[in-house]
Amino acid sequence: MDFSWTPEQLALRESCRRFAEREIYPGAARRDQAGDGEFDWDAWRKTAEFGLLGFPIPEQYGGSGVDPLTLCIAMEGFGEGSGDTGFMTSVGAHMVICEIPIWEWGTEEQKRKYLPKMCTGEWVGAFALTEPNAGSDAAGIATKAEKRGDHYILNGSKTFITNGPIADVIIVMATVDRSKGARGITAFLVEKGFEGFSVARSLDKMGMRASPTGELVFEECIVPEENVLGEVGKGFAVAMSTLEWERASMLPALAGIAERRLRETIAYAKERVQFGSPIAEFQAIQHKLADMKMWLELSKLMLYKVAWMKKEGKPAQMEASIGKLFFSETNRMAALNAFQIFGGYGYMKEYPIERDVRDTMPATIGAGTSEIQRSIIARHLLK
Repeated sequence: MDFSWTPEQLALRESCRRFAEREIYPGAARRDQAGDGEFDWDAWRKTAEFGLLGFPIPEQYGGSGVDPLTLCIAMEGFGEGSGDTGFMTSVGAHMVICEIPIWEWGTEEQKRKYLPKMCTGEWVGAFALTEPNAGSDAAGIATKAEKRGDHYILNGSKTFITNGPIADVIIVMATVDRSKGARGITAFLVEKGFEGFSVARSLDKMGMRASPTGELVFEECIVPEENVLGEVGKGFAVAMSTLEWERASMLPALAGIAERRLRETIAYAKERVQFGSPIAEFQAIQHKLADMKMWLELSKLMLYKVAWMKKEGKPAQMEASIGKLFFSETNRMAALNAFQIFGGYGYMKEYPIERDVRDTMPATIGAGTSEIQRSIIARHLLK
């Protein structure tokens, strides 16, 4: 493994960072305060025009065709510049867990129909697996798909769906035969205009408020047979592959945000004077900063390794779980370290630390809880 970046990759990272610093970061606090459901379409349009939304997709479908490792460093740069976990989560949900599965599992007709519109940002994508009674137990989903002639009828509901309220196309997991467990799950491409589909409500979240999250309902929803993604009964494989991509390619953006947090915390510690000295001179503060740096660098190494394995076409399920588990848990601790260093100012909304702490909380739940990641790792160890 060689994690040294080429001049072109470094230039791309810096270009992404500068763009996001200029166009995305200034609206981060406003997006958070506006609340869920008020998506920043101007920031979305600018991000699409920059080209980020099509980075991993081949050129023949409207993208740039960058490899997973280059995508990793680009997302890191974009995250560092944007400083907005919520907005980056919506970008990632669109690009990583909707576009990429269509590219990897879709028919040629599906790719040509959906990917060009998604690369330009004209259409927004989402991925719907979680249900009110099926989260970590992905194989236990109850949304049902019944074949009737040349179409399927979907009945059920999904919850906690990132981009759900604004999505134009959604990858929906449903079962054609619940008695078969995972072998009955099938992936469907559902468009917002399909009869029987509706958004029940937008959810009001503690953090990541720039990213719309909602509950989706399927009541006798009519889905054409040609909108099956992959093969009937192979939806669980689509879901697991998608979650591996999510753990590999969405987290680098959050690592970039953590890089920004560390830089801002160091600057504050050098400026804040107590007992006649900058608090950066106090060993207790230095140890907190050292821990933040250690956690971040170790996380990056693991995330880069997963991206390299994806680039090489190697299976990376265990490694992706290790990276996701370690980063999500230490990133939350790092945000709390920064919060402690900023003291009372960290509790004030005029500083980004308050938002940052809230935004780090869901990472140990989404894309598989920390408990599930440990189970995946143990399962690989005990094969």
